[in-house]
Amino acid sequence: MEQKNISYRDIEALVDGALDADSKSDVEEAIEKDVHLQKFYFALQEQKALLQKWWRYSET
Repeated sequence: MEQKNISYRDIEALVDGALDADSKSDVEEAIEKDVHLQKFYFALQEQKALLQKWWRYSET
């Protein structure tokens, strides 16, 4: 199987739920194999969660 070139933007799209099923699978596979992509992915997930908390708090 050919290794796809995955960018940080692809990971951002994954976190935002903006990828089709094939692209999502490719990005998830790349993340599993690359520790740097894993760190970026987990950092983005944490950032998104904090922003969502802040957004909910600021609406009250």
